[in-house]
Amino acid sequence: MNLQQLQYFKTIAEVGHVTKAAESLHISQPAMSMAIANLETELGVSLFKRKGRLIQLNSYGEILLEHVSVAIQEIETAKNRIGTLALSQKQILRVSSTYSLSSSLLPSVIQSFAEENPDAVIQIKQGPNIDLLQDLVDGQTDFVFGRILPAPGSSKSLRCMPLYSEELVILINKSHSLAERDELDLRDLKDEDFIFFHKSTGFHLLVANLFQKAGYKPKVRYTVCDNFSCEVMVSANLGVALIAPIPDYDRERVCQIKIKSLKENQIDTFLIWNSQNEQSDVCEIFLKHVGKLYPDKKEAGIQRLAESES
Repeated sequence: MNLQQLQYFKTIAEVGHVTKAAESLHISQPAMSMAIANLETELGVSLFKRKGRLIQLNSYGEILLEHVSVAIQEIETAKNRIGTLALSQKQILRVSSTYSLSSSLLPSVIQSFAEENPDAVIQIKQGPNIDLLQDLVDGQTDFVFGRILPAPGSSKSLRCMPLYSEELVILINKSHSLAERDELDLRDLKDEDFIFFHKSTGFHLLVANLFQKAGYKPKVRYTVCDNFSCEVMVSANLGVALIAPIPDYDRERVCQIKIKSLKENQIDTFLIWNSQNEQSDVCEIFLKHVGKLYPDKKEAGIQRLAESES
């Protein structure tokens, strides 16, 4: 008794006709009849009773069909589960990114990786930096591109690869009286309305610390989570903002001005992952790929997050 015989038997039982059953399975009628005859010989009983050209299950056949249906369904379930697991372990890559990095860093990284790994299935998620780090701890994502690291001691299994650093700039509407300046001191903006990034993002704490060093608390009128929203609001002349440089911005409406005499106005970008999560083949390939794209920062080495914050 084999799976093929049982599938033939089940199809005949459902169709009630040998020739039609053979046609539905794209095999010859004699081949199907022979398979059923061999099955009946092995069991030592007949499984069908004939009524003209139609055939029906007898009592023996009804018992066999009951168990065969369960067996075939279980086998199909097992095949699906195995296929899903094999795909997830070999090809599916779950990459998460903050909103801002998903429009700047992520496209180029994913494009070059996909070109080299055409069979990879890449699942992309965007969200606040803090939420994405929690996803790493919970095993809900493989990698996070972000600008803030978790609190020291929050997870000893997280690892990070520094990618690059940027100096923050002041994003200001071109009609503003300060827009013609090459650089500005934060104290020059003391009376301005500010567009701040939400506290869940990588910018919030850094920017808040910069203003603390500048000796005043800014007037925060709006909060956003991504560069695009920030640029749109500055374009509408709703305020000014501190932001990482935007490569493609509306130069007719806004401008980016350097921050004067602040050594702490740099923000780092990291690739972060959880070493306790099972790393599939595609994850290892992706990690090496990102390391090749940013070789200078990678020379600093892969760090435990606790070590990088000590």
